[in-house]
Amino acid sequence: MPFSGGEKITIIGVDIHKNYCLGIIEENNTVITKLKFSNTEQGWSNFLKGDDNIDSVIIEAGSISERTLRYLEDLNVPVKM
Repeated sequence: MPFSGGEKITIIGVDIHKNYCLGIIEENNTVITKLKFSNTEQGWSNFLKGDDNIDSVIIEAGSISERTLRYLEDLNVPVKM
């Protein structure tokens, strides 16, 4: 659904696995990043590229969610589960 106010809308979608993630970042319906990365703090850092304007990353609840949550908290990324 398009937004009428001209605001920048960023969507981050990630499929989390034990050792890797498949991630996509879209801004205003345009893919700007599509990446397979390691499910480590460094992998997440590379994927998010130090963007300080992230409202939150929503992650699924699962067996590896706690580890992923710690990585994102260490990177000061707001998380919703």
